[in-house]
Amino acid sequence: MKRLFLAFILLVCCSHLLKAQLISKVDERFELTSIVFRLAGAPEYSDSRIPSKYKNDIEAYFTQYNNHELISYAKELRKNYGVSYNAISSTSYYLVIKNGKIGISPNLNVSEIEKIDKRWTKDTFKKYVSLLNDFYKKSKFNRFFLQHKDYYNQAEERFNVVLKDINTNWFKSFFGKELGEPLIVTSLCNGPSNYALVDENGLAGIVVGVGSDPQGFPYYHKRMISIILHELIHGFSNSIVDDNWNEIESSANIIFPHVK
Repeated sequence: MKRLFLAFILLVCCSHLLKAQLISKVDERFELTSIVFRLAGAPEYSDSRIPSKYKNDIEAYFTQYNNHELISYAKELRKNYGVSYNAISSTSYYLVIKNGKIGISPNLNVSEIEKIDKRWTKDTFKKYVSLLNDFYKKSKFNRFFLQHKDYYNQAEERFNVVLKDINTNWFKSFFGKELGEPLIVTSLCNGPSNYALVDENGLAGIVVGVGSDPQGFPYYHKRMISIILHELIHGFSNSIVDDNWNEIESSANIIFPHVK
């Protein structure tokens, strides 16, 4: 009986550890939108730290689609509306890929897109998704994505080596609620950029960029742990800032010009 009880306790502990383990994935939605803005010349998606093999594959495959209307529209969105950096990742989360088409998640009320990011409007986002769908089909993006599945698996495995050393059990005692199981996206086009995906319920996920090793393959280092935690904490700290904004706004306005 004692042995059975001990085995049960170990099983529970192991199950808890497995649940707490953060697992990454290369998400087709984020690769699609990142590559689009790379083709549009957005510096944050054209960083030289992108793995060289992948960069060369993107250029070889998508150069013929540089004249697609989506690319010129992405340039317009960036120039006229400031759509860049996390404005792309925050809305990529609300895309769905189904039956070979790009659509908008039913969880998103498009009329309230500005609540997610004020750089978007209902009209600009709907046009963007429509053009994105056309680009996805004409470029046969899914074929490109599947061709690189082994490469993505390698990136995920390398990133998971770093993630396994992150202990998230303290979130409950510190913030009063569990971290849960957020989406952890490793994005091969993000270079050094990293973003939190925060919705009305708190943290939905994070997007983490990637470096390149001397052989041109995805590279992650344990120094990234502090960056990963920084992004995870956004899901908890953002609401604290929002709830207390009236008290800190005047000070924030003094500080902001120095860090803008």
